Amino acid sequence: MNEPLTLPLLKGQARHRDGRMKRLFTILIALALFSPGHRLMAQSIAWDTDHVQASRQELQGMLQRFLGAVQSRAYSERLRSEARAASERITARLEEGDFRVGDRVLIDVEGQEELSDTFIVSADRSLEIPVVGTVALGGVLRSEIESQLIREIGLFIRDPVVHARALVRVAIFGEIARPGFHLLPPETPITEALMSVGGPTNDADLDKVHIRRGGDRMVLTAEEARVAIQTGRTLDELGLRAGDEIVVPKRSAFAPGEIGRTLLIVTTTITGLLFGLAQI
Repeated sequence: MNEPLTLPLLKGQARHRDGRMKRLFTILIALALFSPGHRLMAQSIAWDTDHVQASRQELQGMLQRFLGAVQSRAYSERLRSEARAASERITARLEEGDFRVGDRVLIDVEGQEELSDTFIVSADRSLEIPVVGTVALGGVLRSEIESQLIREIGLFIRDPVVHARALVRVAIFGEIARPGFHLLPPETPITEALMSVGGPTNDADLDKVHIRRGGDRMVLTAEEARVAIQTGRTLDELGLRAGDEIVVPKRSAFAPGEIGRTLLIVTTTITGLLFGLAQI
């Protein structure tokens, strides 16, 4: 299992990637997928429930705005429907929290090596931490994880200094430099997720990237993934869970551009043969 994040990174050491390469990679993918039809689809995403690290108060404020939009006749039925769906997602987030079974939480307690590690969220949405025991995460937001851990660890250690970061374990398969399972922050845009594993190979078909769950259930179709890449959607915004698979297919040997070149070569060859026969 590949785990690109480490405790030193959490503390701030070796935290920053090459910004120039990241921007270049994002631009290249966007250009590879850009078309008028795709642009129209991107504009149809009117409601954005981002702010992964939003506080409870901020989410409650967002919820009130969405609920207001649901009741407003100033919006079309489609937009009111999207606002209703967004309000339901926020309500579920406020009640259930952000952590799902299989997620990882990277914890560093200064001066406490036995408490500093990557812990897995169990079936009852809790963490099992040495000395501390069970730490419940039901109803806990990502923005609240450090305060929750400080509160729990503080019962055993006086004034603990705790750093914590939520991670999601996703698979990135196909035409990618380093395929396999990787631990990534949920706020990672899908483009950065691809870059974190070395980027696509020369044979990658970026127009057909898709996301599946359980091996066959489609979470995001190729068309939806194109919009997600263009708009910088994050793993969290796309609803990815532990174990989900981002698939980068191999480019077909007969992609539209290749077909044109192949036909040109075949036509030229046949013409040459016919011309040669005519000279006999």
